[in-house]
Amino acid sequence: MNKVIVYSADWCGYCHALMDWLTDSGIAYEEKNGEKESWITGYPTTEIVNQDGKRLALIEGFDRQKILAAIKGPDAKK
Repeated sequence: MNKVIVYSADWCGYCHALMDWLTDSGIAYEEKNGEKESWITGYPTTEIVNQDGKRLALIEGFDRQKILAAIKGPDAKK
């Protein structure tokens, strides 16, 4: 399964909503402080990487459909 990394900020309500949704959906994720990353331009930012560490997707904002599609990957059955 692909790895989910959420770059968040403590003050970001959408970040907390995203992480709550991931938890409620049974999707494991790693949280990182986005305020320590100069390349983050919006919150939340979700990065999906494969087992080899290759980035598959970088999604800014709380977009359930895009996040689920990226987690499942292009070979997932619909």
